[in-house]
Amino acid sequence: MKKHLILLFALSILFGCEDVVDSGVVEIDQTIHIAGFISPENDTLSVNISRALPALGLELSFDDPRPDMERFIVRDAEVTIENSTGSNIRLPFLEDELLYAESAETFEVLPGETYTLKVSANGQNYSATCIVPLHNIDGISEQIREDTNEFGFNEFDLDMSFMDIEGEDNFYFVGAFLEVTADDESISNTIRNIFFDLEAFQTDNLRDGLEIGASTYFFPALSFDENNEVLFLEQDLVLQVITAEQSLFQLLRAGYLNETNDGNPFIELGVEPNTINGNGATGVFAGYRYFEKRVVITEE
Repeated sequence: MKKHLILLFALSILFGCEDVVDSGVVEIDQTIHIAGFISPENDTLSVNISRALPALGLELSFDDPRPDMERFIVRDAEVTIENSTGSNIRLPFLEDELLYAESAETFEVLPGETYTLKVSANGQNYSATCIVPLHNIDGISEQIREDTNEFGFNEFDLDMSFMDIEGEDNFYFVGAFLEVTADDESISNTIRNIFFDLEAFQTDNLRDGLEIGASTYFFPALSFDENNEVLFLEQDLVLQVITAEQSLFQLLRAGYLNETNDGNPFIELGVEPNTINGNGATGVFAGYRYFEKRVVITEE
């Protein structure tokens, strides 16, 4: 169940920790960026803490981002999460993951519960509170059509939908990925993300209790046999819907818009939310619910 967190933390690190400056001279301040997202459907509690990145004057490698990330990760913070009854859990720093994390087995995350994040770093104290959404969606429907594009390659058109949770203001993030399940160990468990662009961000505004949908397309995972013939690999399509607190929804949407419109002078960049209390801190601590459906993809 950890795969859905990859996108959340990638977006929070890449988009949430930029401190935009207008001058060509960059001074790195000690602003702290905190990102933590918790869910009853995830078996791990995780929080990322880093020093904010200025948007100019840095050369970052997206082919191998770890060395760049290590320059800004805060390793010596004290991090705890507390529920409404006062019970708490400490999250140690995991060097392999470059974040603070602990198993949720001894500290259950409950729907509708309020949680408080407390962080002590650089001699400062920071805090944030979130409320995990009470309800989750109860199913996903999909229509998948195989087609041939203008270049002669096979592709699949995907329409997915789900019923809105009635009687609440809901914020949804829609995603999907292909997971190769072939016997060949060199390609087995390969993950290929599928994107919905702006359709990934859905609300139930004027659609309370109604069907909500998103559409995209994807290319199947292929290989070649010993005769150099195209081989259709065994693969699962995993459909995902995150029911998020509004702050997390706004963070993901603003990050997507800022990345998509980077360099366009006619587009106003999205404003990322900040739910962290404390001097010189930015970021989001939020709760969410997660639902997924697996579909085996076969060649027609």
